[in-house]
Amino acid sequence: MLVPSASRTLLVLPLTLAAATYSPSTGDFPNPERGFLIGTSYDPLRHPAPLDAARLRRARENGLSLVRMSWVLSEFRGRRLSGAMLDRIRTDFATARACGVKVIGRFEYNFGPTGAPDAPLDLVLTHLDQLRCQCRSKTPAVLPVLTTATTG
Repeated sequence: MLVPSASRTLLVLPLTLAAATYSPSTGDFPNPERGFLIGTSYDPLRHPAPLDAARLRRARENGLSLVRMSWVLSEFRGRRLSGAMLDRIRTDFATARACGVKVIGRFEYNFGPTGAPDAPLDLVLTHLDQLRCQCRSKTPAVLPVLTTATTG
């Protein structure tokens, strides 16, 4: 479901809930749904490397359980997401899951400025459909709400 807001659109994914039992504790532990995070991005020109598992493990050891990941989709403003790009996103989610962190995902066509080129709306919707399949199958590595900055 797409939920419009004043300046962004949220893609809300359905959740599958499971019962869990926890023992009482007075110790500190990271909350996997909130708190401090590390930020990183995929940008085909500036930062094409996949998520760094060693960096994520260090963050987790230091009590961080969230990573804000932005994927710049500038090369797909005029076409569907490629199989290679979808594999890249799938690999990033798998890396995050293996390292015990959750992803706050953001998919965008540029970092600005205002008025920089975006994809046409019909293609944005196609991309969201392609990404929905990726995100649904990767829980619990992906938080159930993804911020999108697909259109300016």
